Amino acid sequence: MMRRTTQIVIVMLSLLLTVTSTVSCGNDNDENAEKETGTTLQTTAPSKEKRVFKIGNITDLAGPSSAALVHMNMALEDTVKYYNEENLIPGLELEVVVQDAGFDPTKYISSYEWLTERQGADLIFSADPNTLQVLKPLADSDHFLVFASNAQDILLENPGYVFTVGTHPVNLYYTLMEWISQYHWDYQTNGPAKVGVAGWRTDIEKAMAEGVEIYCADYPERFEWKGKHLRDLGFDWESQANALKDCDYILPPAGSLVSFLIAVENAGGNPTYIGGDPHTGFFKMLDSSNSWERMDGMIFVSESALWDGKDEIVMMTQELLQRYRADIQEEIKQNGYLYLITGHIYVILDIIKKAVDEVGIDNLDSETIYQIAQSYELNLDGVDRYSFTPTKRFGCDALTIYEADFEGKTLERIHEDWIPLIRVK
Repeated sequence: MMRRTTQIVIVMLSLLLTVTSTVSCGNDNDENAEKETGTTLQTTAPSKEKRVFKIGNITDLAGPSSAALVHMNMALEDTVKYYNEENLIPGLELEVVVQDAGFDPTKYISSYEWLTERQGADLIFSADPNTLQVLKPLADSDHFLVFASNAQDILLENPGYVFTVGTHPVNLYYTLMEWISQYHWDYQTNGPAKVGVAGWRTDIEKAMAEGVEIYCADYPERFEWKGKHLRDLGFDWESQANALKDCDYILPPAGSLVSFLIAVENAGGNPTYIGGDPHTGFFKMLDSSNSWERMDGMIFVSESALWDGKDEIVMMTQELLQRYRADIQEEIKQNGYLYLITGHIYVILDIIKKAVDEVGIDNLDSETIYQIAQSYELNLDGVDRYSFTPTKRFGCDALTIYEADFEGKTLERIHEDWIPLIRVK
């Protein structure tokens, strides 16, 4: 049971870096193909008067990542439904075809082939954090567009047909450290702050730690690096807490946040914690363990304005919840910010819209969308939020800063302006 729980927590951590509209089973006469790739779902049939554009979604419907991906799947299908109802891309009817790969890397290629060859998908989206590593060589060879919500090092190797609207954790936490040095810690008066990291030996936590470590190496007059204290999977943090208890700032493990907060308290530490979107996926545990006070003042960096945001994307997201998820919207919000993947979906659909505007419905194809994507820029309220270039495959360009508020048991935005992302990787 502990092994299963740990696996689910790791998956949640990886996904957070993050519709049950009318759905029917997809038709497939090849029973072997159905067994190989899993259950398929399809949105309601589109209008015959418009051109159909199919977005394939490689996801996990019942496996270890399904608890997290369910809200991301909702976000994709709700946004598509909203675009269709509002006719935001005139002449185009968007359709989502869902393929269950079960968080199994051995099924990613067969899922890709089923969507592209059997279902005629025009583009593939996946929030599964492992798909990029497997699909990028195939997508590049086929000149087929794949968009993912999670960033991987493979996108740094050579530009191709795979994009992520997100950013790399190294850049994310490097930028957070710059903000802390400018707005939260007066190193000129107090000297360098002690900072360290604790976490599991997972790729995402190693990348998060790398961003902090690189910044400390670049600016030793601002921060004294106290090391990354990683461990194998588990929830006993006594050793790491004792090693870091004298730190001014600690980046804690997202998947075991509450256990670590308690361990540091028991060790006599009183740091300011820092973190990001992955940590918000476990806020329910803060309530059940009365740990909001332990986390009070924790600084969060995010790719999005959160639920209090007033930009076009967040306002659209609030409208989606009211229109399609009114009965469970509070539950969705309490489960962190996975549903706010709508920001990523917005960018993808905006790229498609620009491609339609450029060449028309009849001439829309994958290559046209690819060319539009490579020069895409999105500015909202005077802020450069997302962009791609012929050599840039990580879309996010700006971040927000929030602080945990014990009394309100929420996150409060403490820096009104968007923070430009600093790229070191």
